Amino acid sequence: MESVKSYETQHRSNVSFRIPSPVKASYKYGRYVDTNAARHKFLYSSKISKIPKTSTTNGIAGIKSGENNDKQSEEISECQNYLKFCQAHYGKNHFQTTDCMLQLGHAYMRAQYFKEALATFKNAVRLRKLVHGNDHLSVGRALNCVGRAAASMEEFDWGLLALYEALHIRFQQLGPWHIDVADTLNNIAGIFYKMDKIELAEEAYMEVISVRKAVWGNNHPSVAVTSCSVGRIQLRRSNLTGACDSFKEALRIYRVALNLKDSSPVVKKVLKNIARTERLMASMNASF
Repeated sequence: MESVKSYETQHRSNVSFRIPSPVKASYKYGRYVDTNAARHKFLYSSKISKIPKTSTTNGIAGIKSGENNDKQSEEISECQNYLKFCQAHYGKNHFQTTDCMLQLGHAYMRAQYFKEALATFKNAVRLRKLVHGNDHLSVGRALNCVGRAAASMEEFDWGLLALYEALHIRFQQLGPWHIDVADTLNNIAGIFYKMDKIELAEEAYMEVISVRKAVWGNNHPSVAVTSCSVGRIQLRRSNLTGACDSFKEALRIYRVALNLKDSSPVVKKVLKNIARTERLMASMNASF
């Protein structure tokens, strides 16, 4: 599999997209965002606000009471305190400081506080580009986080912008058969699915599952998760046989490779999908 060698540049507002041309079959759907997309005010404004301050003692507003939420609030407070420590001891632009920003952003994501997560991830992107340049792997990692946060806010266009650029960086630096490239591709596939771009989502997920099988083997949990994603897409495309096969492949991994019991929530979900698909298949066969 070769990397893309030439690009056709397209412009949308003040953002330029690099469209790979020609391309191999793998990643043929992809549009790689040029690094000058960093000028776009939504994602990479030089006036990005600081990490949001909160008025509650737990360090975050709007989280309801409860054991899990208390743990999430405690985690966010710990990340905020450690970020202050890193800023004081290493400086605001140090790699350790921006890495701590990412950890804080992940804590916000787990608490479903997506707006704060997005602001934190954007700040990390800005600082890492300032220190390391536009094409550093650490920038790709931060952009991948921006894309996930934007997608969680249903800002799909902006999420794709960030993920395309992250994919371009990781693809060029790591090659097509690296798991980080597959993870970014998986995030792109998830946005396609949410946008009802089913064919693009299926194509992307098939690339992801190929890479994950090559890297981790056929029995890895990530292969099972991706198989379920492929199954859901095939179900929506009325490919019932393909959907059933994908769900059964996931079930095999969970049962045999991971030794999960049928009482496990994840196994129950797969069994439910299989039963639903088989009902649909029986109904269609009865109608003929």
